[in-house]
Amino acid sequence: MEAIADKLKGMSDDVARKYLDDLEEAVKSIRKGELPKATNQRLKELADEFLESIPRMKDKKGAVCAIQFKGEVFYGRSFKGFNKGKFPDLHPILDKWIKNKWLEMEKGIVSEVIHHGKCAEVDALNQLLYSLENQFGKLNLDKAKNLLNKNAISKALDVNKDINRHGIFKEACKSCNPMLEYFNIIEDLTELKI
Repeated sequence: MEAIADKLKGMSDDVARKYLDDLEEAVKSIRKGELPKATNQRLKELADEFLESIPRMKDKKGAVCAIQFKGEVFYGRSFKGFNKGKFPDLHPILDKWIKNKWLEMEKGIVSEVIHHGKCAEVDALNQLLYSLENQFGKLNLDKAKNLLNKNAISKALDVNKDINRHGIFKEACKSCNPMLEYFNIIEDLTELKI
């Protein structure tokens, strides 16, 4: 509650009321297992922006994702052009999970997913983990999982040059699905509601 009180300081009454209304909608949506309409709308806009930002037509595909945690939304996009195992500054907990899965793939324990670790869910979760660490101090896996414990919800959309596929709901891939489950994040499996 202190974090909410801190955010309300200095806000006008109208802005504070809107913030609290948005937070209430977010909590209700998470309880129903879906993202709020405003988050869905912004996710669709990000899919359009991402598609436009990809210079070569043949490369125009990927995904965007939103992970909402207690009223705060973290948007991610798939990592285009990164080599296997080479990603931006991943949170150590997430980096370890991704590297362990690569090892399992190399040993044949799980089937290989060529794009493992390059998905939009990884980008959004990475931002969320760093935010949690800023709020609650150094994170270990147990602390992160306890904080997230079904209090976060994820949804991804396809980014594709094929207009029939672009901007539509995309279920987490066989790499991200276990990652979301591992970190106790609920996937919004409802169709996009805009």
